[in-house]
Amino acid sequence: MSSSPPRPLTAAPGPALDVARSDMPVSTQFDDVYFSVEGGLKETRDVYLKACGLPQRWEARERFVIGELGFGSGLNFLATWQMWQQSRPSASARLHFVSIEGFPFDSAQLEAALKKWPELAEFAAPLIRQWPGRVKGIHRLEFEGGLSLTLCHDDVSAALADLSLRADAWFLDGFSPAKNPQMWTPDVMQSVFDLSAPGAKIGTFTVAGDVRRALTAAGFETQKLPGFGRKRHRLEAVKSGAHEQPGRAVCPIIIGAGIAGAGLARSFVRRGIAPIIIDPDDGSEASGNPAAIVKPRLDLQDRPQSRFFAAAYLYARAAYAGKNVIRTGVAHIAKTQKEEDRFQKLASQTALPAQDMRFLTARDMAERTGLRAEFGGLWFARAPVIDPVAMRRDWTAGAQIIKAEAASLTAQDGGCDVTDDAGKTIASGTDIFICAGAKIESLWPQAGVRYQRGQVTLCDKAGALTAPVTYGGYAVPMESSVLLGATHERGAGDDPGRVRDADNDLNKAGFAAMGGASGAASGARSSVRVTTADTFPMAGAIAPGLHVMTGLGGRGFVHAPLIAESLVSAVCNDPLPVAQEIMTCLSPSQT
Repeated sequence: MSSSPPRPLTAAPGPALDVARSDMPVSTQFDDVYFSVEGGLKETRDVYLKACGLPQRWEARERFVIGELGFGSGLNFLATWQMWQQSRPSASARLHFVSIEGFPFDSAQLEAALKKWPELAEFAAPLIRQWPGRVKGIHRLEFEGGLSLTLCHDDVSAALADLSLRADAWFLDGFSPAKNPQMWTPDVMQSVFDLSAPGAKIGTFTVAGDVRRALTAAGFETQKLPGFGRKRHRLEAVKSGAHEQPGRAVCPIIIGAGIAGAGLARSFVRRGIAPIIIDPDDGSEASGNPAAIVKPRLDLQDRPQSRFFAAAYLYARAAYAGKNVIRTGVAHIAKTQKEEDRFQKLASQTALPAQDMRFLTARDMAERTGLRAEFGGLWFARAPVIDPVAMRRDWTAGAQIIKAEAASLTAQDGGCDVTDDAGKTIASGTDIFICAGAKIESLWPQAGVRYQRGQVTLCDKAGALTAPVTYGGYAVPMESSVLLGATHERGAGDDPGRVRDADNDLNKAGFAAMGGASGAASGARSSVRVTTADTFPMAGAIAPGLHVMTGLGGRGFVHAPLIAESLVSAVCNDPLPVAQEIMTCLSPSQT
């Protein structure tokens, strides 16, 4: 029996809107409104926030989790954010809002819809800036004030199966059960119950008998109450049981201050947790190039890894936004006709928003970059080029940094220790994260990773390079020079940090083959990439209290921020920012 062909990774279906209606967004697909301009915000506050006991229920909490079926225009989220800003219980308290949407708006549609609510403009603007468009999968968006939004753009059943959370409240806000029955099935309500913490409350506008019966069968206790506006009734539900007390306190120790360790530090510090970082040279050995290009890895097939690649890029782009960005806009020129054809197909499938990726012809690519382009390629208008040294300094600023070489690790119930080669304890904590780059096997001999030496070359600036560009190698115009890279050599070699003139010549030759002109080499740097057999990163627990993050290869600056957030979320029992299947793919037990 032949297997079915792989599905292409396309954008999620967008909403079918009645563009003739200017007063409110209307779905022609479900023949229903997203909200009422006259009373939509008050309805949100009554039917969802008040029904779930907010803000009172989060006033004594350090963490509160809200789940939602039907993100729509984001009105419920923005109203919740406004309430959180007004009543956040402490500076360290965190609110996680997790929402599912099968027909997400694009950025223009979202902005148009939210203009109806000027009182929410200060919250709408940062949401629109980070909006992932209609990219399928799970997306973690982070905002000031301890707030995170985890969006899942997918069919409701598939999305619920992907998510990992313990919700304290649910907003059930799909279109009406009569018009959108798949959002309200008994299986969906059972998944909602299974993803709820004891004491979780539900608010919804519908009192349809099938919905009440499905909620009751799942295990909720339901209550019909007076409705809002013209609706006679609304529904509340609760999962029996008392609120679970917070888990154990976490005192993390991170071995390595490269991009992996810095990413972990950033995620811990955002939660008010100050990690300990142990590194003999502050991470400059692993992540010390003058510049790093952050652009997505793209895949034509719709598979969990492909969705992760897109989500990781969007998360990284948002994480780097600010002073560590040298410039934005990166070109990728195809080297063969076959690769150009693939690039055209990628662009036509719109796996990323048009603002992020579009195809350029060879002529347009040459004009954009100043190089000779025999083939067309992809232009990533919002892809950043970052300063790795400044980034690491900022992301580790809230950590305690110890300059030392970790020689051995012990992890057992109640605590973990890191010692040096003399047996002296360097640090003690609850969890150890091994992010030691090329030194990974000295601390975890079972890693089974591969090594690849690479060298970059800094040249006196010459020629007409006008934009960062990748072409197998890469070139980045700097203030008074050009950065060229990078060589690929299997293995680490006897002295991986030693610069070779021959490798500088290889980098310059690759640039020259694209029509680039560069002056004399004024500097160079060599380091080692760590990869796995399947080239997918490795991250997760290898023993109680002992975790690893490695195998980032040449895409650490793209993938590390989201992987780090996933590991920290798991340790802190927060909702995961990636599908459970991705955590399985990352797991060291898969090697």
